[in-house]
Amino acid sequence: MVIPSDNISYVNGRRSGGQGSSPPNLTTRSADHRMSIRSMVSIAPHKDFLSSVLIIALGATLFSLACSGPTTPTRDIIVTVPYDDFEKNHNYSGDVRLSAGGTLTVKLFSNATTGALWTDPVQISNPIVLEQTGHQYIPPLIPNPGAGGQEVWTFHASSKGDCIIYTEYKRPSQMLPTWTFTLAVTVI
Repeated sequence: MVIPSDNISYVNGRRSGGQGSSPPNLTTRSADHRMSIRSMVSIAPHKDFLSSVLIIALGATLFSLACSGPTTPTRDIIVTVPYDDFEKNHNYSGDVRLSAGGTLTVKLFSNATTGALWTDPVQISNPIVLEQTGHQYIPPLIPNPGAGGQEVWTFHASSKGDCIIYTEYKRPSQMLPTWTFTLAVTVI
């Protein structure tokens, strides 16, 4: 094995400094370590390969995020708001994206024993986009006195566009509602 003098170094298989030529598998010595020139040369291609893999993985991740997620409309959607959610926030608001021809079902906590009811029919800002097709009260599974159930509405997404659904939960004698429900609907 040929060991070059201290003033000769090899980088990427090329010689710099000193005289003569040596094959790329020469070994250099220093006070602290010993490294093969071949192993120094082989690091560079791996860095390029790893960089390429990282760029491809990042691109694939960004592509998948752009093509999925909440922006993708769903054919049938069920929105359920239980009692605890209304107690935390008396004015619920949300938004959904729905495919044309799809069905939207809204289930809201309701307790008929209190005298409070959700207004029906709900207010729909654009009835050409969304049409209410049904409404019913579903009592609690276990009929305990004072237990609440659900009011359920169904809607048909008639055509593409945007609209807002709004309803209030209150007793007939109340001026201001106890709770409100607002849902922005986009039909694609």
